[in-house]
This record gives sequence, structure tokens and C-alpha cells, in this order.
Amino acid sequence: MKPEQGEISIRPYRRSDAPLLHEAAIESVDRVSPWLPWCHAGYQLSESEAWIRHCESAAQAGAEFHFAIVDPTGRLLGGCGLNFLRADHGVANLGYWVRSSAQGRGVAAGAIRLLAEYAFGKTGLHRLEIIAAVENAASLRAALRAGARYEGFLRGRLRIHGRSHDAFLFSILPGEEATVESAPFPAASPAPGRDPEDVVIEELRIPPGAAEIAGLAALLVEAVGEGSAVSFLAPLGPEEAAGWWRRTMAAADTRAVFLGARDAGGLCGTVQLQPAWAPNQPHRGEVAKLMVSGRVRGRGIGEKLMARLEQVARERGFRLLTLDTKRGDPAERLYRKRGWNEAGVIPGYALDPGGSAHDAVFFWKQLRG
Repeated sequence: MKPEQGEISIRPYRRSDAPLLHEAAIESVDRVSPWLPWCHAGYQLSESEAWIRHCESAAQAGAEFHFAIVDPTGRLLGGCGLNFLRADHGVANLGYWVRSSAQGRGVAAGAIRLLAEYAFGKTGLHRLEIIAAVENAASLRAALRAGARYEGFLRGRLRIHGRSHDAFLFSILPGEEATVESAPFPAASPAPGRDPEDVVIEELRIPPGAAEIAGLAALLVEAVGEGSAVSFLAPLGPEEAAGWWRRTMAAADTRAVFLGARDAGGLCGTVQLQPAWAPNQPHRGEVAKLMVSGRVRGRGIGEKLMARLEQVARERGFRLLTLDTKRGDPAERLYRKRGWNEAGVIPGYALDPGGSAHDAVFFWKQLRG
């Protein structure tokens, strides 16, 4: 069985895959280990060999079904599988992972669709469930991009590295695995001369595609889950977040600016500029929703987003920018560092995602041509 999705395919693991699996796991410890403890520093070839033997015996028993994700050259890109099968109800858990160098290119979403096709066509299952930690933005993006339906928020559902995590539940039913078009699978190599860890700041197109919405929704869900003051209360589900982005971008003024930060792992940050609504303030813009994924913090991405936004705003004729942020938030330090001026503080201005009131600091900055 070797179904194809764009330029990737899934197939049962082979004994000869052990060195390939070992290589992919060692490469991916930093990004995969936080969510899948089996991918740990010091991962041994013998562990890959043992895993493949387990996959063979589990498949023979009809208890689990695991597959390698490969590209046309045979390079192992990751893995996916079905476990926790409940045959009496026709339900199974669907899991997936993608090696670091192949992330951000639709591999996981394509594998989800392929695995769903296999499950519904070969195993008699009629419902697949995906459970992802709320902080696992990459997994959330993949589920949304594959067309999985968000069903709910599960408190303390996962325990990873000894710590409890809230999670989101998604499901796929027969026929739904084909409802979202496959995302293209670009070449594996970065552009000549470009470091794979480089971050590109770009303006997002309007209307956004499904992949952009999924990435933006994952950033917003992650921010709310971490307690950031970005206008929403917890829990915020992926579908609600995606709907907000669709509505916001569809209704945006023609002068509005939406920026995204992108690295090898996909969309990892965003910020936007909304023109003032008042007819007598055509020179003013409101900066909002500066968000950076936790997986890339400490790399100066927030500052890069703000620098680019100020540049674009200046080029488009804005002369005064304003914003507000939670007092004491790291973003406050960033704005002061970039030369923003404090206008004042309003006590108890808004609520944190958990419902506690916080003070807001208002800033302004003049842009000179």
C-alpha cells in the first residue's frame, strides 16, 4: 500500500528503515522531543530497530498501524499511525510527526489525509481522533490544514515529560479527508545561500489561503493558551480562531497591513496594522496582535516584525502609530526599546485569558518620511 498525496507517500516501515528513522529522529530532537518524548537526545539505532519490530507485530495483530512518510527519492520525512483502536466503536487515534528539515511544507497535513484514506478504506474504522497539546502550534496547523474538525477543549488530557497539558480534540469522518485541497510540497532544499534557520518577514495576501489561516489560527490559539492578552478569553478553539482571522482579513480596509514571519517550520509570528476608522485621522494606524510562537522566541522575531511594519506603514503614508499592551508584558519592553512613547496607563483596562483584569499601557510613535 503506497497512496500518494502530492509528492509524498506513506508505506509500512521496513527493517531497512532503521538507520533512516534514527537519522531523522536525531535531527529533530529540538522540535519533536517537547511533544514526543521517544525522540530524545541520545536516541539509539537499536531504538529504531525495536520500534519497527513493534510496528510489524502490532499490524499483524490488527492493534496498531504505523507508516513511514517518504518523498519520491525515498527520504524518510517522518511517521504517522493509528493506535488506541476501539474496534467495537470503529474509532482510533491518529498521530504524526515530521523531521525538522521537512517541517512547514504541508507534509503532516498530506500524511493525515493519506492515513485517513487508508483507515476508512482498509480497516473498517469510521472515526479518527487527533489530540494535540494547545501549545503544539505545528500539530494544530497540520490538523486544521488537513480538514480535521475541531470538537473541543480537553483539560489536562496529555501528560508529557511529567507535566500535564491541556489539549484540543479534532476528528475526521469518512469523506472529510478529501475536503481540503492538498498543499503543494516544495523542494526540500532552502534557497541557495539561505540558512534554513533564517526568518522571512512577508506581507500576507488577502484573501488568505487555507494554509495561512491554519497558521494564523495556531498562533492565536497558542498565545491565548499561554495567557497572552490578545483580546480573547480561554479556552479558544482553533475553529473559533480561524473564523476570527477569516472575518478580520475579509473586512479589512484596503490600507490594512498583515505581516507574517516564516521559517523552516512555517508561520511563526505575525503583526497587523489597521487604519484609524475616523475620517479626520487618515494619517494614523493602530498596531495589533503582535504574536510570536514559543518555539522561536529569543531570535528577535518580534523586533523584526515591528521594524518591517513601521517601514511599510511609512511607505503607505501613515505618520502616527498607536497601540496598547498589557503592563509588564515582554512586548512593553520591546516597544520602549524601539522608541515608542508612553501616553499613559489605564488600570484594569482588559482581562487576561484567565479572566483577571490587567492594566494597559498606551504607546504612540511618529513616523517621519
